[in-house]
Amino acid sequence: MERADYLILEEGYRLLRKELEVWNGRALEHGALSQPYEKEVADISWMIKWGKEELDKNSRIVLFYGISVGSVRYVKAALMFLIGKREQERVQKVKEGWPSAALGALSESIERVRTIASGIT
Repeated sequence: MERADYLILEEGYRLLRKELEVWNGRALEHGALSQPYEKEVADISWMIKWGKEELDKNSRIVLFYGISVGSVRYVKAALMFLIGKREQERVQKVKEGWPSAALGALSESIERVRTIASGIT
């Protein structure tokens, strides 16, 4: 995966991890005995760390060898979550009256994430 595409994926990982941490906190606030997404947060944190190490080895690409089905699910979830967040931001920017060129750039960034996600089945 090209560096630029991986950095998009990493952004999705970070957003997904943050959301899961929020849900862990909410569950604990409402009496849960443990964090329901503790494993997922740990997995995603490990994936972010691994990706950074790979980028440090080779600044241009990140190679995925022997990736598990579970990891692919995290990749797809992170990208879909990122798409949703960017679409929400774009809707807000439309309401704020952003110019069409700026909105077009936002749309292009969403389409780039969609392209990356479409390659993952």
